[in-house]
Amino acid sequence: GYRWAYVTRYIDGGESFEIVGSTISKNVSRVLESRNTPCETVIKTQSFTIYSEDLQRHFPDYEAIKALGAISYVGQAYFDAQGNPRGHIFAMNDRPDVTVSKTKSTLSRAATIISNAMMLQRLKTDLLNTAQKARTDGLTGLLNRAAFDQDISRWKDRGACGTCGNFSLA
Repeated sequence: GYRWAYVTRYIDGGESFEIVGSTISKNVSRVLESRNTPCETVIKTQSFTIYSEDLQRHFPDYEAIKALGAISYVGQAYFDAQGNPRGHIFAMNDRPDVTVSKTKSTLSRAATIISNAMMLQRLKTDLLNTAQKARTDGLTGLLNRAAFDQDISRWKDRGACGTCGNFSLA
């Protein structure tokens, strides 16, 4: 296995990326430039990328690689439902990678899972927004009759509905 693994989200078409998940820390949200990094190769090719050894020789100016003592790197882009690249996952290790085919297969599956999870999250957000819009008058922003009926029904189901008062619109 790999020692350090990350999930990213592209910013500005991949000129930079935000780390949104990591095996190192739960709060890793950092924005990094992709230029002159192994991640740049993944972003440009949108395919599986591996540096199975000598990572520091390939990227001598990338300080993070030196600081970690990373020797190998793997990366794989993930995509949205329309096939647009949204980010990538990558991992680094302090040992050479000798299981390239297994690593490629595992990373490909992980990218698919991440793509599906992000799509599901977007669909949930869209559904909540649509449900809220269906309860709101588009002109005034106030709750509409459908929202009123739903709230009354919910109150009845909880046994919380009684006579609150009488009013007349005359």
